[in-house]
Amino acid sequence: MAYKHRDTKSHLDTIMPVQNHISTAAEIVTGLFNSELSSGLSDNQKAYRAWFSANGKFEQAHTCGVFLKDMSTQKCAPVLYVYLDKSGILQDFTTNKEIYLIRLTHIGFEVSDIQFRLSKYPKHSLKTDGVDIKTSVSDKPSLQPATIQQKNQAEQMTKNLSEPLKTKVYNAIISSMRRQTSKDSFTE
Repeated sequence: MAYKHRDTKSHLDTIMPVQNHISTAAEIVTGLFNSELSSGLSDNQKAYRAWFSANGKFEQAHTCGVFLKDMSTQKCAPVLYVYLDKSGILQDFTTNKEIYLIRLTHIGFEVSDIQFRLSKYPKHSLKTDGVDIKTSVSDKPSLQPATIQQKNQAEQMTKNLSEPLKTKVYNAIISSMRRQTSKDSFTE
């Protein structure tokens, strides 16, 4: 067998040098899961990864699990079932379903619908030094009514959207602003 000499100079020209780039462990692991390792994931594992990468800490904290129902016999995209830990959160998630659908589509995970269910196996509460960490309803601040400024700001943010998405996004923004205002007044 003849030895074939490789031209290393042309090969090195294709490598882009990385300068002053500090990678965290999270960036490295995310890169691995989004590349070679993700090819071996099941559809449910891909759905779980998509749900957690598309949504924030609040959604992640209350999600107990996800299930992807195959709808190929009806010739449509699958349905995502998201299992939640608290019944009070179930209504909030259902109200924001359209937003979650858009977030999933934005990251390239297409589903025809999202169904929210209460989990039979809720998450375990955190314990620190034997003390149960929970927030009871009485510990939460009551929501302040939305101000005219907040309503105007939400109207500006949603002016280019079409109905019924505009109304849903407007209501979600107002709810978020009301929660933030209540949280700020509670901590002061």
